[in-house]
Amino acid sequence: MAGFDAKKHFYKVVDVWDFGWDERIGTVSPREINRAALKYYLKYPGKRFIIHYLQPHAPYLSARFRVKVIMNQILLGVFLYCLALQATE
Repeated sequence: MAGFDAKKHFYKVVDVWDFGWDERIGTVSPREINRAALKYYLKYPGKRFIIHYLQPHAPYLSARFRVKVIMNQILLGVFLYCLALQATE
């Protein structure tokens, strides 16, 4: 969206690529996104989050990283499920 400034519409915008970029794989790994999401969830427990992963945008992770990516996605799913349960209590 041209001209959209997220910082004007959201409480906090965390640009993980500023500190989580991994030169070995040429992108931000899902693990770094998970770490940042957990850090800010714990820091701001009453806030809602939009967590945007760089995948499926290029550059794509190679086949040797796919297993790690799948495991991170599973862990994120468990994390989000726990958040949803906590929100309904």
